[in-house]
Amino acid sequence: MQRIGLACYPEAHPRIAAEALEEALLAKLELVRSAGLEGWLVSQFCFEAASIVRLLERLRALGIREPVRVGLAGPAGHRQLWK
Repeated sequence: MQRIGLACYPEAHPRIAAEALEEALLAKLELVRSAGLEGWLVSQFCFEAASIVRLLERLRALGIREPVRVGLAGPAGHRQLWK
C-alpha cells in the first residue's frame, strides 16, 4: 500500500488558527483515505514534551487514529535554535 505523510503542529502556528489547521488536516486525511492510501502524521519539532502530549490528545479527540511521528530539529546552530 502506498503511504503519504502529512504535517501537524504541536504548538500554535504564528499565522494560522488552530481550528483552521485542524479542519485542513481532517480534509486532507479524508482525501488520503478516499484515494485508498495509508496516511501518517509528522509533527513540527518542539521543545516541550507536554506540547506533543496535547497534540496527540487533540488528534485522538478529533477521531484521527493515524500514526504520529514526532519531528526532530534538523541541523541548526545554537543561535538559530535560540530564536
